[in-house]
Amino acid sequence: MLKDMLEHKKFVVEQLDKLDGAGLTKLFEYHDVRMKDFQHERLIHLIVTAFVAIIMVLVVIATVVTKEWMFFVLDVVLVPLTLAYLIHYRSLENGVQDLYTITKQLGNMVAVNKK
Repeated sequence: MLKDMLEHKKFVVEQLDKLDGAGLTKLFEYHDVRMKDFQHERLIHLIVTAFVAIIMVLVVIATVVTKEWMFFVLDVVLVPLTLAYLIHYRSLENGVQDLYTITKQLGNMVAVNKK
């Protein structure tokens, strides 16, 4: 998804200089559809990340309370997994935030061309 987001950003930025009028409006509509896809993906990853983090915290608490080696094995798996999810989610969030600036710029250009 990150690669797709970067490709979309590159495409839109390239098109900003080439298009005007109706072309900009169509680009804005296309960008809006893609933004909704990226936002949906970000929401799904937030839910999954939160779920994994909650499970990790519960397992760490269980490890501390029971001192069972089986919980420790789960800790070894869940802590890196949670960190990986957090890093990935942060990348998605930053990518969508970058696209918001393009959305503003594109929206302003469409508004100026309508006048």
